[in-house]
Amino acid sequence: MKIQYIIVISLIFTIGLVAGFSINVSGEETVIPSWIKNTAGFWVDGKIKDAEFIQALQYLVEQDILKIPSEESKMNNDSNDKISTKYGTFSNTQCMRNESIPKMVSMTGKYTNGDIAYEQVELNLILLDKNGDVIEVGSGVIWDVEPHQVKYFDADAFTSLEFTTCEIEIDYVTKK
Repeated sequence: MKIQYIIVISLIFTIGLVAGFSINVSGEETVIPSWIKNTAGFWVDGKIKDAEFIQALQYLVEQDILKIPSEESKMNNDSNDKISTKYGTFSNTQCMRNESIPKMVSMTGKYTNGDIAYEQVELNLILLDKNGDVIEVGSGVIWDVEPHQVKYFDADAFTSLEFTTCEIEIDYVTKK
């Protein structure tokens, strides 16, 4: 029972990390309220049904204890998307509004280089509205990339406007 209980709590946090939601707690140390632990334990032990456990999770969301980002902040979350360019491929991209700096939008992901080494790869992060119009362009840089090397990237843009799509493109490259 103890192992199943730990697995359920870990599962809740893992789902939270993958889906991008967070638990809103006060203080410096993350604490899971005992009633959440008890509810998860009851579910693992079969004392409550799946529907009741889902209701408990929904309550957490409704009370702003468990936060799920808006559709806007989940743009390009599909880790199977691959964006190919003549310079390389982008994958595992995630684009979301920064909760600490509300006007900042960041895209992160992996860049797999092509056949040529680059000193730098300059990126454009393009934010589009629901009509497909560009509302903001931001930037990022990937430094010192060898042929076929995989590097993680981060590109940022700043806007208070609502966006529905994020796109990443290579603006300029400097060969080694």
